[in-house]
Amino acid sequence: MDDFDQSLHEFQVGIQARRAAERWLSGFERALEARDVEQLGAMFHQDSHWRDILAFTWHMTPVEGRDKIAQRLAAEQEHTAAHGFH
Repeated sequence: MDDFDQSLHEFQVGIQARRAAERWLSGFERALEARDVEQLGAMFHQDSHWRDILAFTWHMTPVEGRDKIAQRLAAEQEHTAAHGFH
């Protein structure tokens, strides 16, 4: 593979990663807006950890497990109305 092919490949991989992140953030925002606990939970790994540092509660509030994370995010969304993720 020459330098051009390598650069093109790296560019394509970067575009794919950006699109995947944009899709995830878009889905996350939709689930938050709907306060859909099931949809939020599906976006996290079962063994996920969320350390809220000023993002939703203005406190350092660690939460473990996707179900607890989803419940907490949905509950806090009422107060935060988080949106515009990018």
